[in-house]
Amino acid sequence: MKSFVAALWVLDTIHGALVISGVYKYIMAVLVNPLSSNEIPELIIEILFTALVAVPAQGFFVYRIYIFSRESIVPPLIWIPLAAYQLVSTIIYIVKAFYGTNGLDLVISYLSVAAATDVLIAAFLTVLLVRKRSTPVLSGMGHILHRLTVFAVNTGIWSATFAVLTLVLLCLYPRNSIYTVFGVPLCSIYCNTVLANLNARTYMLGDMTTHVDSWRTGGSSTQQEGGELKPDGDYPRRTFGT
Repeated sequence: MKSFVAALWVLDTIHGALVISGVYKYIMAVLVNPLSSNEIPELIIEILFTALVAVPAQGFFVYRIYIFSRESIVPPLIWIPLAAYQLVSTIIYIVKAFYGTNGLDLVISYLSVAAATDVLIAAFLTVLLVRKRSTPVLSGMGHILHRLTVFAVNTGIWSATFAVLTLVLLCLYPRNSIYTVFGVPLCSIYCNTVLANLNARTYMLGDMTTHVDSWRTGGSSTQQEGGELKPDGDYPRRTFGT
């Protein structure tokens, strides 16, 4: 998992560097010649790095769906062709752009597929978590499952929203770069969504306390509250669902 997070961070950093370089070159070109319409290579390549971060981030959540659904292969089978299309379409777009061919249709299709994938992931996670809440064994963990559901919705809603807004602006103003206002942050949104989910344990648990067996603590029981382990005597004994 550490390697996965490090790889996402490196790709997101490269994407940020490309955007900074591309915007600088664009501003300089406009200052010299306001009518300049030359393509900036960095602003073409950055979409590939967005896809290289988006697809693994989506895969991270698809794997969670796979586990929650008791290893059902249906979600991965739906996601794999969508992920492949995102990568292939961005590569083809870059090749066409460098050869001077208009690849606007590929960008539109890529954003559409990415938004649809994000919505599907959020919907799958939400449905699975709602079903878990109705399970008698987990009925006492309702507050945790509720918070997991909120995170599931947030997993896809922000990336899908930015992708849709980028898509709308690109269709309305294809000759204007205004769509980049929502298109450029997409890469960081995918990266930060994964990081937020990995660092959300304290929020998920809330004020729930857990007991650690005495054989693991040298004979003394401990409890966890707000992410900190404290001696058992400091708090009344509590269990899941109380």
